Amino acid sequence: MTLRQAPRFSAYFERAQGGMRMPRADWNRICCLHAGEVAELDVSLTPIAAVAAGSRIEAVVAERRSDLEVVVDVYRYDPEDEPLPINLDRYRVRERLPHDVYRPTVNAASTEDNPNFRDFLDDYVFLEKAEVARDEHHLPGLPPRVRELLSGHGNGPA
Repeated sequence: MTLRQAPRFSAYFERAQGGMRMPRADWNRICCLHAGEVAELDVSLTPIAAVAAGSRIEAVVAERRSDLEVVVDVYRYDPEDEPLPINLDRYRVRERLPHDVYRPTVNAASTEDNPNFRDFLDDYVFLEKAEVARDEHHLPGLPPRVRELLSGHGNGPA
């Protein structure tokens, strides 16, 4: 199947927003979380892998925050940041654009709201770097809930 393209939106999202896109079918194969579920995620199967290349990844955790959004936390080890060697990077995966974001995004990207664009949105999920609170970015170790998940006591597959 050929995935639809929306070059203006892609350029806007990737350059202006620093976002990445991933075919929805690929995302659905690796992440099938229900509301509130948290699970380990194989980052190598996502566009985040390119961003994390060269880093020692300690854990990647996905959490479904709503019907439209999953948050992916990437915990990287950086010995230069001792005594807080764990760096947290957060990504928002938008499986659908919320109504309050859709129209402004169409306008900002100078694209048209047409069948091709809607099909394009159906073909992809969109990943964007999310803010991490200053006191969350550098950590002394993995948070307890992440350690619990990695030990096999988590609450959902991904």
